[in-house]
Amino acid sequence: MFFNYPISLTLGVAYVSAVVGAKAFIAADRAIQQLNPRAEYQGGWPLALSALNTTCPAEAPVQCNNGEVNPSCCPAGQFCVWPSGLFAFACCPTADSCLVAVTNFPRCANTSWNMFDQGGSYFCCEPGQLGVNPKTGLPDGLCEPADQPVPTSLLASIATQIGGATATSVASNATQAGVPNQTNPSLPNTSTDSSGNVINTISHWSLGRKIGVGAAVVIAFVIFLVVASLIRRRRARLAYQYEGFNQYDEYGNLIQQTGYRPGYEPYRRTDGGTANNVTVNVVHGDQSS
Repeated sequence: MFFNYPISLTLGVAYVSAVVGAKAFIAADRAIQQLNPRAEYQGGWPLALSALNTTCPAEAPVQCNNGEVNPSCCPAGQFCVWPSGLFAFACCPTADSCLVAVTNFPRCANTSWNMFDQGGSYFCCEPGQLGVNPKTGLPDGLCEPADQPVPTSLLASIATQIGGATATSVASNATQAGVPNQTNPSLPNTSTDSSGNVINTISHWSLGRKIGVGAAVVIAFVIFLVVASLIRRRRARLAYQYEGFNQYDEYGNLIQQTGYRPGYEPYRRTDGGTANNVTVNVVHGDQSS
């Protein structure tokens, strides 16, 4: 028993060491995951409003407004902070400035929003809205509905959020003022491609239907060729004839349509001899050989 005790103790220590080593390895993995940039940060750039709306939505009820820029909104529990050296509001987790965080790791206070560049700062809009840098009035961005005609010169550029989901470009639905706007890429696309729809429809036809349509196309093509051939033959046959009136020779005899040029006929001897290759001009009565 005493002989086995050191062995048991040694095995126990080895087991504990292995378990501790395994847990230490797992803890290292978790530490790396926690280093994800801004993953736990609760602040960011605020939500801008439209030119006609100055009321913050329920998802961002904290209003940022000092009369120097267009009003914006922060999520509940965050603070509207006007950082020193930045002419814009930021949503910070405390009343202290979070300028370093929002400028080095730009993202919206709510990463479901789309973030837009504003030349040194950013602003955010809800999905499906246009980010606009106003030309007149107060500075700071505005968010307009997707069906609002907006000059391309006023559209803000979409920006990639750090630590947040990459948003679909919204600025690409730029429209000239007064021109019907295009479909917003961040909304369901209702435009259709007619050629693509036709191909997609045909691909879903049954085999029998495809064969029937193919046979009909071939038959129609054959009929077209036959009709075209008949028309071409008729035109060739009538190329040197005038229909609709009778022609007579100098003796008053009716000239049968034989396919020769109008006004001419082969010379026929009246004495029953063999005709030569002389042709009579019926109009003038001249004879040429």
